[in-house]
Amino acid sequence: MLTKLDSVMLSILSLVIVVSQVNDSAGLNKNTSGPLVEKPACQNTQKALNVAKQASPQSSQLAPCPELPASKLPDFSGISDVRVKKQAFFDYMLPIIEARNASLKELRKRIKELAEASQRSPDDISWLRDIANVYELKTEEYISKEFFDQLLQRVDIIPPSLALVQAANESAWGTSRFAREGNNLFGQWCFSKGCGLVPSARPAGETYEVRKFDGVAQSVQSYMHNLNTQHQYASLREIRANKRKNHEPVTGPALAYGLSAYSIRGLEYVEELLAMIQVNNLLNLDHQATTISQK
Repeated sequence: MLTKLDSVMLSILSLVIVVSQVNDSAGLNKNTSGPLVEKPACQNTQKALNVAKQASPQSSQLAPCPELPASKLPDFSGISDVRVKKQAFFDYMLPIIEARNASLKELRKRIKELAEASQRSPDDISWLRDIANVYELKTEEYISKEFFDQLLQRVDIIPPSLALVQAANESAWGTSRFAREGNNLFGQWCFSKGCGLVPSARPAGETYEVRKFDGVAQSVQSYMHNLNTQHQYASLREIRANKRKNHEPVTGPALAYGLSAYSIRGLEYVEELLAMIQVNNLLNLDHQATTISQK
């Protein structure tokens, strides 16, 4: 017999699947963030990390970007039981999300070390310049408190609960066309011909495509880089920075309020994410993820 929470979850799952199917057939995508960086974000980050390794012994201890196997997305559409489908999806996605967050934590740690250093070498400054470029922070000053504050506002984790429910929401639990054919779990667009999948009913005159990734890990990286750099999500980054300043946990429900621009549904989309986090009891994952990076 279904409990009240099970009934709510079934309703949410049905809604997500319907929305995704409509998006596939109509050629519409809920992500309104605009162009993404065409070069995979981790390649840019890896370049900066390699520069750091050559620059100083401290930076050589930085963990590289996680390996990105071009893994094929499991066939979640073959799972009829809602509970089993949800758990299988979360079990598959969580390690990928945690791996990317781990790299962000390491990068953030090194930036904070340089922020607190009494002296910085020319190589340190060069490395900071590269990181600033990767995270699209335009500045001529690489040692001021304002610079470090702005950079740390961009180099930070995305709470697992938020990444999980956005992936589930945008991909219909990994069953949408764009997830199955393009490993795109977050509805991200691209704007170069051949960069992705052409929606079946894309309006005449439009040139966007739904970006195609070699593997799910690349999709996760691009999604996090998108939230950490695009101006549409500045409010999300401000919420996160304020949480850090006040020594409060960085959680999915808190940051979700900075995602109204992610979907044409605005606040309705945010409320749906909040409901999915609550129904699936995902908040505890955020507390575990932020324990190490609370300093």
